[in-house]
Amino acid sequence: MSSPSILLDHNQYWSLIIYPNGKDLHTDFYFSVMFNLNKGAPQLIGYNLFVELIHRHHDDSKHNYVLKSNRWFKEGQSNGFDQHYKLNNLSIDEFLNPEKDSIKFRFKLRPLSIFEERKLFQWQIESDNENKTKQNQAMKKIEDELANLRQDDRKRRQIIKDQQTEIQKMERYNSKFKRKRTQSNGDSRDDLNNQEDRRFNDVNIVNRNFSDAFKRCLRRNNALCTYNIE
Repeated sequence: MSSPSILLDHNQYWSLIIYPNGKDLHTDFYFSVMFNLNKGAPQLIGYNLFVELIHRHHDDSKHNYVLKSNRWFKEGQSNGFDQHYKLNNLSIDEFLNPEKDSIKFRFKLRPLSIFEERKLFQWQIESDNENKTKQNQAMKKIEDELANLRQDDRKRRQIIKDQQTEIQKMERYNSKFKRKRTQSNGDSRDDLNNQEDRRFNDVNIVNRNFSDAFKRCLRRNNALCTYNIE
């Protein structure tokens, strides 16, 4: 069983791994306690391990079982105690809680020396700088994408504006065309009315001429008169 990833000093993430039946075949009478460096320095660094098995009835640390050792770790590597405590003695020595079927640990990890800690500080600085560079690159990418989106938005707005201008031009053209067509129809009706008036006037003139000629004929001889209209 493994604990969730735990953040400790120097931005390193660790997991505590328990093997109830031992990690290897020759340790089947013991349970094993291992540490895994999930995320940390890529080079080997020495640590002082402190693992304390806590007694379930006494708060005094003198009743606890403590193991200390020096181990070397790099990112992705596990190390620890293959033979931590005998399984048969957990209940006898009152480390096992029979109700919850559990045991409690307290552990510490610290660099072996100031030189090892210096390595960790150097790695942490480089890691922080790398993370800042990645963050700056990500921010630059986001800013570029936003700039492209703004530019595309301006282009779309300009296209919409141009289309609206063309629509307005077409509407003005259609309006002018309708007015001209209406005016042309009115002029045509006026021309037809004028032609009708002229024909009516011509008929009146012919009728008056015919009437005058017929009257003169009657005055001359009181006979049947004929009049040819050409």
